[in-house]
Amino acid sequence: MKNRYQRKKEPAENRRLLLEVAFGMVSELGIDALTLEAVAARAGLSKGGLLHHFPSKSALQEALFRESLDQFSASIRQEREQSPEISPAMAYFRAALTDLASENRRRALLFLFQAAMKEEYYRTHLTEWYREHLPEGNGIASLLTVLVADGLWNAGVFGFYTVTEEQQSQIITLLEQLNTP
Repeated sequence: MKNRYQRKKEPAENRRLLLEVAFGMVSELGIDALTLEAVAARAGLSKGGLLHHFPSKSALQEALFRESLDQFSASIRQEREQSPEISPAMAYFRAALTDLASENRRRALLFLFQAAMKEEYYRTHLTEWYREHLPEGNGIASLLTVLVADGLWNAGVFGFYTVTEEQQSQIITLLEQLNTP
């Protein structure tokens, strides 16, 4: 009998594949549909192969959560490196827009929000991340910029409403004016 899971052992690639499949499932079906069996099947791996990387559903969810935060943190750093003259709040804002434009990153954001809404553990960790990473800068302008970014995030991730490119451009102009020293 031939094993249908015969595949070259590529641990790093398999781990990445499992995370991408899990992000896709959460985006498509919601966090409650995330099961180890379903992720393994969609990835074309055995459940044992999945368990090698993620020994439990909570370990998989933790990895998805960390990956989501790491991706967004990297986006903020990249914005700061590309434009060191912008305020930390504008780097946060631009990173949020960049992540919304990427389907993979938008799926990661959707997982973050679903996990935080569902479990106190993730709300606590997300709160800690915000406290550590949120720009303080120049008071109310920084706070407003972060709140607008979060609002656009929610609109983009959940599809609450549509912001046109023209509106987005006007928002960016206004926020840049507010965040200019």
